[in-house]
Amino acid sequence: MKLLVPGVDRSVQASPGPLSELELALQGEHAAQAREEALAALGAIEDRMRSAAAAGLPPAEFAVLTALQDACQAARETLTIPVRRL
Repeated sequence: MKLLVPGVDRSVQASPGPLSELELALQGEHAAQAREEALAALGAIEDRMRSAAAAGLPPAEFAVLTALQDACQAARETLTIPVRRL
């Protein structure tokens, strides 16, 4: 999946190559290992955020923390979507 920016020529935006090192790794020979490492990193981030929340946060930081937790959940769901190669 590529990010398409409105008003910018699509031929410039939609390069055939991977968007990130993670995308490249997930397409490679060791995709399962890359997926597990990414999921473990997400778990560590989520653990740190839970610890920060348990220690108490000002309301503004709590809103940011909630958004980050949502982003981690979305990343986790994306990494665990079954992929079927054609």
